[in-house]
Amino acid sequence: MKRVYLRFVPLILLLLIIILGGLGLWGRTDPSRIPSPMLDKKVLFFDLPMVMGDAVRFTPENWRGRVIVLNIFASWCVPCTIEHPELMKLAASGQVELHGLAWRDSRENVMKWLTTRGNPYRMVGVDSAGKTSISFGIMGVPETYIIDAQGRVRYVYRSNLTAEIIQNEIIPTVQKLQAER
Repeated sequence: MKRVYLRFVPLILLLLIIILGGLGLWGRTDPSRIPSPMLDKKVLFFDLPMVMGDAVRFTPENWRGRVIVLNIFASWCVPCTIEHPELMKLAASGQVELHGLAWRDSRENVMKWLTTRGNPYRMVGVDSAGKTSISFGIMGVPETYIIDAQGRVRYVYRSNLTAEIIQNEIIPTVQKLQAER
């Protein structure tokens, strides 16, 4: 009789694992909405090589006193390639000041990527070691940050931007922050 029950032990354990795993996933939120530790905090000072732009170095001093949208991307990132046409439209609209930060990438690859696809950014820096981006609490690329005139992160979006997100969240948030200045 005991042997009959022993046959079902692996099946019962498998079902238990499946049920517990399902319960763990139940109620999970959209990963793009995971809160950032940088929200409402000042951007820490950094000094990175410039890929493209008017300044010699890429630092927060470049946009001091202005509301900007900082897009962290990489030339090797597939979702970054998907969002790029939307960034081009956003930049062409003139509604936001858009800056780029290439994460774990080389200056040469970023220049080639932007030359091929177009450059929506006013300035682009490169964080080839990925150390500066850590201070943003980055989880991966692409990630987009709206930084207010006082240098605080006011909005974070952790996924590739879509036309809907740009129209419904990015532009209204930038306009609100610009009106508060």
